[in-house]
Amino acid sequence: MVAGGLSSDRAGAVAGWVELRQLAICLPFLLEAGYSARASADHREMMDDFELLLPRVEITAAMEERALLAQRELAARGHHRLAPVDVMIAACAHEAGAVSCTTTAITT
Repeated sequence: MVAGGLSSDRAGAVAGWVELRQLAICLPFLLEAGYSARASADHREMMDDFELLLPRVEITAAMEERALLAQRELAARGHHRLAPVDVMIAACAHEAGAVSCTTTAITT
């Protein structure tokens, strides 16, 4: 295991995605990550690292509409109780033509 609890193979894969600029972030992700910071210095360092290493997908009106549509469709099936930040991140990825992955998907 390496820092963050990733296996060496998974850490290598994630590092490759970062190097090739295949991994991006959006505002909901940044807010969720910032929430986990233990102190101001941790928050500042984390945000600086994200800004340096990863491209950022800006939220558009289309992404907002996609998130609302997704939640409406989930509600129609009784599955609308997903965390709003997860719905927004998925909508950002969808509208950007990307794949949404969570830290769970990265670590497993």
